[in-house]
Amino acid sequence: LSMIGAGLPSLAPLRLSSRPALRVLQLHGNRISSLGSSLDTLGRLVELDLSSNALREVRGLECLWSLQVLNLASNQLSRIDGISSLRCLRALNLSYNAIASLGGLRQVAGQEYSLASLDLRHNSVALASELA
Repeated sequence: LSMIGAGLPSLAPLRLSSRPALRVLQLHGNRISSLGSSLDTLGRLVELDLSSNALREVRGLECLWSLQVLNLASNQLSRIDGISSLRCLRALNLSYNAIASLGGLRQVAGQEYSLASLDLRHNSVALASELA
């Protein structure tokens, strides 16, 4: 489902609960500031693009067990949280945010996780040693 640049302030108008088999959701360039529980029924979702929105925090991804690609670029994120349940996540784009600490990335570190690509360009990260 592609709703790129549709001016959406929230996910409510999409009625995602009626689309449990959805695998790709492209929401680039909207005005979404919160996810709430709108994604709770999308356990089969593989790719989610929420870039260029107004997200200040990452909440509401807990039920996306199959998610492999997550694009959160160009939002207003200051920290990394809410991704610990994303065990299948392979690519995470957090570029062009206001992230200063990498501590939250520990949530997706370890043998049980699949993260292979991480984009942190144009953030305020001071110490990469936080990942050690």
